Amino acid sequence: MKNTIKIMGIIAIIAIIGLAAACGGGGGGKLSGTYENKDWQIAYTFSGNKVTATMGGEHLLDATFAVKDGKIIFTSSDGKTEELPYSLNGNELKITRSGMETVFIKK
Repeated sequence: MKNTIKIMGIIAIIAIIGLAAACGGGGGGKLSGTYENKDWQIAYTFSGNKVTATMGGEHLLDATFAVKDGKIIFTSSDGKTEELPYSLNGNELKITRSGMETVFIKK
């Protein structure tokens, strides 16, 4: 079970990295604050053009992100990018990766 949660966390992190990269150079604008998925115990904190991911309170990654054309573009420190479709409705952030939608709620 813990391995499954870790794998899902890694998938979600990759999705977030892709979302951050999609934002372009201007940062996230509306995407600021901390968003959590309690099922996976994953939290993403967006600030300026930076995103930090934690899982169960444990630090997972730091990346930059941008939002453009309904996608978050994540860029990792090694330059890898990933673009993921997203929607933000009030305090609910939905990110789609490989056809799977994940919902995060703003803390």
